Amino acid sequence: ILHRTVKRLTEDKKLNIVLFGDSISVGANASGMTVANPFQPIFGDLFAEKLRRTYGASVTLSNPSKGGEDSVWGMKMLDEEVISRNPDLVVLAFGMNGNYEPSVFESHIKDMVDRIKAAKGDTDIVLIATSTPNPILTDARARFWSYQYLYGETLKKFESDGIALLDMGALQRVLTATA
Repeated sequence: ILHRTVKRLTEDKKLNIVLFGDSISVGANASGMTVANPFQPIFGDLFAEKLRRTYGASVTLSNPSKGGEDSVWGMKMLDEEVISRNPDLVVLAFGMNGNYEPSVFESHIKDMVDRIKAAKGDTDIVLIATSTPNPILTDARARFWSYQYLYGETLKKFESDGIALLDMGALQRVLTATA
């Protein structure tokens, strides 16, 4: 699905990534940030390093993500924080904050995807569907619990050439069902 990204990594040997999201993208609860085993860095850094090692390419990662923010903030800050960085690959990772019905969340993501593609049509995009809060720590009445489990299905609509989905919510459900 991300043929342009693979071509940049294999032929051009360089890739400019912008990770744009909420506190999960900033690194909240990454074990390296909380100084806990296994002391792993944030997922964006792990991703960029894996691409460097796998392809022997120069991979730059910008991460203007901001904890506590949501997709409305993402739309507001997209030009300044993403498009201005001339990315080859954008990772959009919103959804934990903001209690939006799926159709509203979809319109926010569509706005960002459309604007990225209009600014630089050959930019690939990875959409990350958020995980959900630990049910032991919260319940259905919590502000941010209501719709997030639906965002993976919502974001599937965007999958196409140049746009991929990483559904962390689905992965979380598989992992917790076997625990």
